[in-house]
Amino acid sequence: MKRRIRKRRILNWIGLGLCIVLAALWIIGLFKCIRFSTGENWFVNTHPGGVVFTLNSSLTRGGWEFGDYDYDGYRHIWWPHQSWTSSMTRYVYVPISIFLLPIAIATIWLWYSDGQPKGGCTNCGYDLTGNVSGVCPECGAAFDTAVEYELPEH
Repeated sequence: MKRRIRKRRILNWIGLGLCIVLAALWIIGLFKCIRFSTGENWFVNTHPGGVVFTLNSSLTRGGWEFGDYDYDGYRHIWWPHQSWTSSMTRYVYVPISIFLLPIAIATIWLWYSDGQPKGGCTNCGYDLTGNVSGVCPECGAAFDTAVEYELPEH
């Protein structure tokens, strides 16, 4: 049971970290363009509300670039789409909300559901229904016998 609780805690923090990174990327993308290119023929850059993956056969420079937007495309579009501007350039726009919302909902659910059954030991999760000794028989942790431990409803 401790291993399961530990995994949930790790997932909680990973989910929270991903939400923070995606939210920061979304906010930064509203004002500035961040672009990464391999120098071959594709690059990824932020746009207001999303990320654009571009395939361009004429691109030669690689690395990271930070700056202002050079055009007003893709303003707050809420669904992925693709377009071609010429025979050499293809864009695929993906809104950050497609990743942020499911991760945020799962993280909130994991964060607020403690994963322990009602009436379980807070240390190991063992069902303490009917135990009046004040000690968990599984791990030996003390608990308050004044708290009522109910049988789970089926």
